[in-house]
Amino acid sequence: MTGVIQFLETMGRKANLRYASKPTLHKAMSETSLDQHAQWAILRGDHAKLKMMLNARTELVCLIVHPDGNATEDVKQEVRVAANAA
Repeated sequence: MTGVIQFLETMGRKANLRYASKPTLHKAMSETSLDQHAQWAILRGDHAKLKMMLNARTELVCLIVHPDGNATEDVKQEVRVAANAA
């Protein structure tokens, strides 16, 4: 499904596709090797279908816990920096 990802990247890069009408998108997709299911999912904005087709995860959770609960001030600062960077 790299074709789907490539097309979505192209949509994001090209101003004429980013906010294109459905007929314009359909024409652009017809010039690619995207299968019919992928084209319909993109045209309908079907995030669930695209997620399933790409075997993608949209939810990501990260938790850092100090084993004994007594983290040093340095560790606490590292956690704050990491959390702010995310």
